[in-house]
Amino acid sequence: MIHKSIKYIFWCILIYLPDSMAEIRLLEQNAQSVFLELTLPAPIISEKKLSGKTYQVIDIPGMAQSLEPGQSQIPTQATLIAVPRDSQIEIEMIESESKMLSNILLPPAP
Repeated sequence: MIHKSIKYIFWCILIYLPDSMAEIRLLEQNAQSVFLELTLPAPIISEKKLSGKTYQVIDIPGMAQSLEPGQSQIPTQATLIAVPRDSQIEIEMIESESKMLSNILLPPAP
């Protein structure tokens, strides 16, 4: 039996674009790889009071909020990708940009 080893490489580029929605686009696919691009608009930070504390909520248009109890509430994005049976998966982020935010107290997930 021949063991198939197909590597999937996910290409995620974080780009901040004003007045737009978060979007995952398929850039390229072939028998051995898939290249995706995640485009993000600038985050919107607002305040929310819970139990006497003031929290900062980070919203990104087009993204949902995490709902895992006991964890902080953060923007999240997911997509389904079909993977052939008996394949091996390799995920690699080729390029990304980040921005440090200070004085942020994230609210707990509901």
